[in-house]
Amino acid sequence: MRVLAAVTKVDVARRILACLNLPTRAPPLAKSRPGGRTPAWPEHGAPSATETDAFGSAFEFDQSTPAEWDVGA
Repeated sequence: MRVLAAVTKVDVARRILACLNLPTRAPPLAKSRPGGRTPAWPEHGAPSATETDAFGSAFEFDQSTPAEWDVGA
């Protein structure tokens, strides 16, 4: 798949959705559940900065633009 176009104007997006018989507004937010949210880290609390740095370094990758892309440099 590839992106062919991006709709950035609100009125154009509404007209397209209406033409397709789709809702033109986002659905309403649901009410919160009784009891609130459960903690993200129930066993031992939030990870330390050292733990998060070690975890993140395992997923580092080169984010530079590939040479074959013409980015107008």
